[in-house]
Amino acid sequence: MNQLIDELLQIVPETDAPLYERLAGHYRRVISSGTLSPGDRMPSVRALMSQHHVSLSTAIEVLRRLEDTGWVQARPRSGYFVRRAPGSTLPSVAEPEIPTLPEPALRRSA
Repeated sequence: MNQLIDELLQIVPETDAPLYERLAGHYRRVISSGTLSPGDRMPSVRALMSQHHVSLSTAIEVLRRLEDTGWVQARPRSGYFVRRAPGSTLPSVAEPEIPTLPEPALRRSA
């Protein structure tokens, strides 16, 4: 059991933050690094439980934190999928300046 805890702490450095926050931080780094790309499926709740040796409530809370902060998107009956990393949206572009319209042409009467 101590080996499992040591492995987990290597992935998620020990801090004062709760375990679900540390795991959410781990997945934010994975997404930021490009290991998981937008549209990729996140590990399922069961896979998170098994991979990280955490409880159901911890695994769910990890995904909720990522969803609340915009890193993942829940799709009903499909699971969780990576969204674009927050802040990686396209930069805003200024509206082009439109010159004033020319004066309308005058008609000459015959």
